[in-house]
Amino acid sequence: MSSLTAAGKPGQPVGCAACGHEFPQDPCFSVACPDCSAPPGQYCRRPSGHSGPLVSFHAARDLAALAAGFYDHTNDQGLPCGRQSNDVTAQADQPVEMGVMPAQLLLF
Repeated sequence: MSSLTAAGKPGQPVGCAACGHEFPQDPCFSVACPDCSAPPGQYCRRPSGHSGPLVSFHAARDLAALAAGFYDHTNDQGLPCGRQSNDVTAQADQPVEMGVMPAQLLLF
């Protein structure tokens, strides 16, 4: 089971932990879940069919939101904050050895 929990509820604003940018809702709720087929704006479902704020969302859903660009934004100085920012893309361009974890994984 995934240990990921949404930062907020669907349709309620949530802030970026790095710069304070306000998203209209947690970016994971902006896409459908590829694992359980929960539509955008709804919680993921457990195999039993239960859903709600205490049900962790699937990691694949978070990755789908990241790939679709829902986490990318600019901070209040107009600088990129998110996957497209220079510090994150510079790390992404570095080759990663098998079994070696990067020092820090930035999601925002």
